[in-house]
Amino acid sequence: MSQPLIEPLGDCQAKLDRAREHFDELKAGINAFVQTEARPIWPELSADRTEYVVTFITRATLPLRLSTIVGEFLYNLRSCLDHMWWKLARTQGIRSDRPEFPIYDDEKSFWGNAGKFFPGMPPEAVALVVRLQPFPVRQDAQGLYHGLWLLHKLGNIDKHRLLHLINFYGIKLEYEAERLREFTTEVVTLFSSGPLKFGTELLRIRSLSGPFPADMTVYPKLIYSLALDKATTDAEIGVDLSGYLLLETLDHMLTWISEDVIPAFFRFFPGTITRQS
Repeated sequence: MSQPLIEPLGDCQAKLDRAREHFDELKAGINAFVQTEARPIWPELSADRTEYVVTFITRATLPLRLSTIVGEFLYNLRSCLDHMWWKLARTQGIRSDRPEFPIYDDEKSFWGNAGKFFPGMPPEAVALVVRLQPFPVRQDAQGLYHGLWLLHKLGNIDKHRLLHLINFYGIKLEYEAERLREFTTEVVTLFSSGPLKFGTELLRIRSLSGPFPADMTVYPKLIYSLALDKATTDAEIGVDLSGYLLLETLDHMLTWISEDVIPAFFRFFPGTITRQS
């Protein structure tokens, strides 16, 4: 974790701190919610006892309050960059009505608007901003979307259009059942990963050698998390982010901006030092 900043970027640090507080609040709220859903899956034998089926049975949706916290997190993280950019403009004697940190995913649009952001700025700072932009490729080699692109797109959705809905997302299903060895079986369904909704079939084991005993028990364990909603992201930005786990995505953005992006501009603020913890 990066060390707290002392002036002239103290207010930028305050925005980062507030984003971290929102992240922690969101994490606690999600954990509290998940604990209320102590039994999200339901295992049962079919009527003829030839199949053992495990189904996702949670109907609950996360409280919208948690979605508002996501928006507040995005706002403070974006505001941190804007504060830094405004401070840099002031050190150069620039009075601008567009003190926001530029983020574009299209190079043509970026340079078409450069006159609003860069007059009088140090060439080294301009070059650094260009290197940080999410173009021409929005995704890295692992298929992860650029942190600034995510911040820009998700922040705009929250500010101007919709709250970010959050859905259950299954990561893996594991199960144990020693007595299955007594039967010849076929695994008809075995959930791997993906969005979860009420009635999603996670596991279906079929006996090929007669009915299972009435007291047959399988011990399933669903590993799941929470992810951004496909309907919202796909409709608003044309990209399906439903596989982006919420806390992991926000943590990635916070860590990258606080430990890589902001420190890259320290050279333009000679008075900036870090406070020892």
